[in-house]
Amino acid sequence: MGASRLVTKTERPAFGRWTPTSGRPPVFLLVLVVLLILLAIAVGPAEGATVTRYAEEIRLERDGSAAVTLDVDLSGTPGEAVRLPFGHAKADLATLRVAGALAPRIETLAGGLPVLVVTLPPEPAPLKVRVTVKGLVDFGKAKAFGNRVFSHELVNATTGSCGRYEGTFLIPEGFRVNTIVETAPAESENAATRPYEVVRVDGRDGLRLTEPSLDPAKRVAAKIRFKPAAHSPLFPGLLLAVGALYLYRFRDLAGGAR
Repeated sequence: MGASRLVTKTERPAFGRWTPTSGRPPVFLLVLVVLLILLAIAVGPAEGATVTRYAEEIRLERDGSAAVTLDVDLSGTPGEAVRLPFGHAKADLATLRVAGALAPRIETLAGGLPVLVVTLPPEPAPLKVRVTVKGLVDFGKAKAFGNRVFSHELVNATTGSCGRYEGTFLIPEGFRVNTIVETAPAESENAATRPYEVVRVDGRDGLRLTEPSLDPAKRVAAKIRFKPAAHSPLFPGLLLAVGALYLYRFRDLAGGAR
């Protein structure tokens, strides 16, 4: 028999060899873990504004314009830019006034929806926004029986929830709500409460709409018909004429027995 040859296999260095049972990870894996930890420390915890309430009031005037007020409860990091839904594409931005935030501006998203962008101040405070919208209703175009139509829609085009939504839509004095054409959320027979109620605030009729959670992509909307509240001047005159005729016809009975 020939002489047996001793074959040796060159092993990889220990620092580059790892198996599930070896008990020690390779160096490059340790370096990767350390780098990820350092990156997490440098970036810090994820932060974002939290909105718990979004209240909107629209007061319609007889010239068709509207005074809009937004009251928003939010919290976040000072200096953080926050995007909020803004359902008034026709707003007169020259009248935009914001308290409780810095550097307000309106941005239009790719889909054409506007959002309000604000920067959080060093000291937290409720956000209050005021703006005027011109030409919201054309009072010159009255429908049958003197009806006008008010409609409003708000879509949360941001990536965060806006908490509880409350919209109050008030028509001018001297008008009355006639018909609730549409609301979103809609009224449901299975719901414990209605999503809206007819209200009267400061001598104005109106509608109040609520949504427990205005989540991303959710829509709230209202459409109402309203008309003048004054009665026809012919009706009181007709009552007076009928009363006078009655007294004349039965004047002898009115005088009593003699």
